Amino acid sequence: PAGINCGSDCNEIFVDGTPVTLTASADPGSTFTGWSGDCSGGGICSLNMEVDKTATANFEADIEIILPIIYR
Repeated sequence: PAGINCGSDCNEIFVDGTPVTLTASADPGSTFTGWSGDCSGGGICSLNMEVDKTATANFEADIEIILPIIYR
């Protein structure tokens, strides 16, 4: 289905042979780092649903490092 929005858990049922395309979108303050499970890489995940599959979108929190600059 178009527009699947998964929180911490997301399960969908598809008819055998259905092509599924997954796109990860990071919330502000985080970065998509790649797929795991039946998907890999950092782009779009394309699956053909002939058996149960698992795809996990992995994210990391953006970290801002502030270093003091001391003038002497």
